[in-house]
Amino acid sequence: MYQLAYDGELSTTHLLQYGVAQGSVLGPLLYILYTVDICHVVERHNLRLHLYADDCQIYTCVAVGDVKSAVQNLAACITNINNWASSSRLHFNPSKTEFMWLGAGHLLEQVDIGNIPVLSSTVKVVQSARDLGVILDSQLSLSDHIDCHLSGWFLSASTDPTSHSVTYF
Repeated sequence: MYQLAYDGELSTTHLLQYGVAQGSVLGPLLYILYTVDICHVVERHNLRLHLYADDCQIYTCVAVGDVKSAVQNLAACITNINNWASSSRLHFNPSKTEFMWLGAGHLLEQVDIGNIPVLSSTVKVVQSARDLGVILDSQLSLSDHIDCHLSGWFLSASTDPTSHSVTYF
């Protein structure tokens, strides 16, 4: 059951059959407890995991010669995550899954694996991806991030030339 309090007034009491009321102090803790098993699934594949809210990045470090086995391992891990999600009454959306190779340009040229078949779909290999508002590219140059912000700056500066100023040191 939940009830809202605002400006000293209380709402009527409502029965909450599923989940946690939005804004609840327990919400983040219960979410972590509910999803902690995903860490164990990833660890079983000797991969690493970074979680932030409901966003998840799985990563590993491999030599160019080991790329094919790493992709097979990642595909098996994603299949196991999908199985875990289904058993936990969660939906895994492969269309929101992206794969990015990171490394120096001369090493990335040696990687000949494009899109990766996973489950009943294909995970697309991307050259850049947004993570917590930062656009990361495959060589970690931040050029896509800078270009995106500069184009936005120039666009707004062209409509209102007084809105931005540049200071040179």
